Amino acid sequence: MISEFLNKLASMRIDTKYRDSWITIWTRLYANDPRLEISLWANWNQKLQISKLMLPFVFPIRDRLDGIPGGHVNRPQNGQEFPIVDWTLLNMDDGAKIGIVCPDCYGVDGTLNVLRFTLLRSPVYAWHDPTKLDKNSFYRYTDRGEHRFRFTLMLDLDPEELKRMALSEHRPPICYDWTKGMK
Repeated sequence: MISEFLNKLASMRIDTKYRDSWITIWTRLYANDPRLEISLWANWNQKLQISKLMLPFVFPIRDRLDGIPGGHVNRPQNGQEFPIVDWTLLNMDDGAKIGIVCPDCYGVDGTLNVLRFTLLRSPVYAWHDPTKLDKNSFYRYTDRGEHRFRFTLMLDLDPEELKRMALSEHRPPICYDWTKGMK
């Protein structure tokens, strides 16, 4: 039954609004391709808020391996946010391994069966708590405007395969047609 589903193309688009911000999410499955692609476009106009993509899973996440510069490291699913580079590998309680390539995301946290990617933060530029903000002053807020994020989910990958997939996301093929004219 799953193979019948994977032999067909499936795509879904979700348009949503949160206060002054708009978000469009595309999910895609391609025929005979085991990847699930998630593309997210956000026009983020919030102030002093954070945006996260939450991915709930049926089974609890036992532990995860996050990509870091020069390698990878085991991280707990305790709700604490950690920096990542390009990918994470989830070891599920049912024995499955779910690899997620995320070349546009740099922070992730999780609890039990939920993984949360930090997408956008909009604090005042160079502001540090506990300094109080003056409501009559002008401030510049970070991460506002248009942003794009890409996620690819696959089963049963190892860290080296995830690293190669992430590298291919950073280096897409360049194609061009160059002619010097016709005689």
